[in-house]
Amino acid sequence: GFGARRRVKAGTPVILFGNMWDKKENRINHAVLAYGLSYEKKITRFIVHYGWKGWEQQILREAIIGSYVFLKLG
Repeated sequence: GFGARRRVKAGTPVILFGNMWDKKENRINHAVLAYGLSYEKKITRFIVHYGWKGWEQQILREAIIGSYVFLKLG
């Protein structure tokens, strides 16, 4: 399965790489920091920060995620 959800649920933020919407509603290849989960109508979505001012605490919708990375400390 896609281990990023499991990592975020356990409290470990991950960086998601994929194709998603930008600020101007265009599809771009981009990376976002996923640090929480949102549960809406039995669908689990990531809470992310796009890295742009004003784009904190966004619900990631309709993204195609190609990979993810996390740091394990200690």
